[in-house]
Amino acid sequence: MAFVHHISIRVPWHDDQWRGTVCRRPQDNGACVALPEIAEAKRDEVEMCIAGRRFDELEEAELPPCVKERATFMAPFTHASHAHPSI
Repeated sequence: MAFVHHISIRVPWHDDQWRGTVCRRPQDNGACVALPEIAEAKRDEVEMCIAGRRFDELEEAELPPCVKERATFMAPFTHASHAHPSI
C-alpha cells in the first residue's frame, strides 16, 4: 500500500509576488490579517511610509509582521526566519 503525504505551507497574500518587499499598498491587503500573528501587529500607517521597500534594507523595528509568516520565501536574498512555538 502506498502512503500519501501532504504538505501545506501558509504564507500571507502579497501584492508584489513575495519578493521580500513591503506591500505596495499595505492598507489594501486585508488577506494578511486572516493570520492572527499579523492581525495583532499590523500597522498600516507605518507600512504605507515604507511601501515597496526591501526587507533587507529596513531596520528590525520597521519590518512588517508578515516577515514572521514567511513573506520572504521568494525573495532574492536570505532573511532570518521566525521560529513558531510548538503546539
